[in-house]
Amino acid sequence: MEKDVNLDIALKLNEALKKAGIETYMTRTTDEYNDLKEVIQTINRMNPDIVVSIHCDWFEDSSTNGTTTLYYSTKTKKQGNMTDMEFAQIIHGELMKAIGSNDRGIIQRTNLGLLKQTKMPSVIIEMGFLSSPKDAALLSSDEFRQKAAEGIAEGVKKALAKLKVNKGQY
Repeated sequence: MEKDVNLDIALKLNEALKKAGIETYMTRTTDEYNDLKEVIQTINRMNPDIVVSIHCDWFEDSSTNGTTTLYYSTKTKKQGNMTDMEFAQIIHGELMKAIGSNDRGIIQRTNLGLLKQTKMPSVIIEMGFLSSPKDAALLSSDEFRQKAAEGIAEGVKKALAKLKVNKGQY
C-alpha cells in the first residue's frame, strides 16, 4: 500500500539525514492520517529550509512507470539563491543516480496545496506507479526503498550545502 511504502522511505530518509547531522522534522512517523491543511500550517510554522514529501503514483495504464519530482515555481519562493525548481533538480538528480528507475523528470505543478502553500522550496517525489507491475516490484523491495532514501538524502545534503554557501545574501 502507498502509505506503507511512503512511510518506510520517509523513515529511512529521516535516519540517513540524522546520521549526517541534519535536523529533521517529520509530519508523521506512524501510520496515521494527517489533514493536509494542518500539515501545511505545521510546516510553515516550523519554517524548515526545505520540504520533501514522498508519494507513489497510480494510473489506469499499467505500462506507465517511473519516478517524477513535482515542484511549484515562483520567484518569491526560494531560500538564498535556490528556487523550487533548482531544489527539484538537485533532489531528482541524486535520487535517479541512486535508484536508476525510469526517469520521468521534474514537473511544475501549480495545483497542489503542499507545493503552493508552503513558504519554502518544496518537492513532492512520486517514487513510482503502484499500478505498474514493474514499479510495484521495485517499491516492495526493502533494498530499493533504502537506495531511494539514500539518494534523496544526498540531494538534501547538496541542497543544504547550496543554501549555506548563499546564506546571508538574501
